[in-house]
Amino acid sequence: MAGTGRETKPLCSDWSLISISGLFYLIGQGSLLTVLHGGFHFGDGLMIFAVIAYALYGVLLRYWKLPITLAASLFMQTLLALLMHIPLLMYFGLEILNGQNYQPVLYAALLPSIVAPFMWMKAMQTLGPNRSSMFTNLAPVLTAIVAYFYLGEQWMPYHTIGTLMAIFGVILAQRKV
Repeated sequence: MAGTGRETKPLCSDWSLISISGLFYLIGQGSLLTVLHGGFHFGDGLMIFAVIAYALYGVLLRYWKLPITLAASLFMQTLLALLMHIPLLMYFGLEILNGQNYQPVLYAALLPSIVAPFMWMKAMQTLGPNRSSMFTNLAPVLTAIVAYFYLGEQWMPYHTIGTLMAIFGVILAQRKV
């Protein structure tokens, strides 16, 4: 991988470009140029930023090699996230948990806040930063699939093409050449 002092497998960067192009095709609703010209939703822009930031962070972990355990790292990440939300809680207030809102709160507290970061950190340890950073390309794909099943979003041909490109690129980039 360029700039990391680690050799990239032959064709690995080509497969990565296929995967990233699939994401742009998906986010641009069938047009790569739409994304390049900024014609996407704000949330899609945040997703692009998140994918790039997580990939960069994963690669930079090769150099940081912090001497802390997985549990300590997860605890610190969760604690910092909680501290960053305190100003928002103070401004907007906190609704009392009841039978109607406890499920989304429980989901947000467990899956995206604890389980997902733990799995990502474990992947960094097991697969290494370069290989596991490719899997962040699947986040927008999974978001589109969840939107289809749970929000009733209509599935369009660009969803299929972008999803297949992203998955195909990730699979090929992970192959041993």
